[in-house]
Amino acid sequence: MKSLCEKITDLRIEKGWTVREMASKIPMSHAAYIKIEKGITQPSWDRILRIATIHGISPAELVHSEVVTLRELKTQTHIDDLFEILNGMNLELRGLRDDLAKLKHSIKA
Repeated sequence: MKSLCEKITDLRIEKGWTVREMASKIPMSHAAYIKIEKGITQPSWDRILRIATIHGISPAELVHSEVVTLRELKTQTHIDDLFEILNGMNLELRGLRDDLAKLKHSIKA
């Protein structure tokens, strides 16, 4: 099963884009984008959403390979890593929810 960084890299290569071209589409620096492709940093939920949208797939399709069963979590490190990823996604989703609530409120006003 491919990791998130491998899927992101494969999608970019399938389009024939350079790292700089892909980074500019997100937008972010090419140095930061390289770190995502190399698995040095995890992309924020916002960036996952942008990358998926750019490639015409859902965020769920992009991160699907990152989903593991509890049986696959063999060490505390795996559990801690997954918790950190989920916690970051939860914070991003909370921020999105708050932004949508503000937008909904401003539309009604």
